[in-house]
Amino acid sequence: MEQGRKRLGDKVILYADANGTYDSRAGIEVGRMLQELNYRFFEPKKSSCLTSRRAKWL
Repeated sequence: MEQGRKRLGDKVILYADANGTYDSRAGIEVGRMLQELNYRFFEPKKSSCLTSRRAKWL
């Protein structure tokens, strides 16, 4: 994910979808890392485990 940001630069909007592979704790950890890398969207887990605040940092 870091390489994607380095190669494409900050002018490109990046999205990540983990296909429901992370549990809540890991999803939050990865989401925070992606936030630092200026990703615009991250879907870490099935929507049933997250509230509408899941994308608050976007």
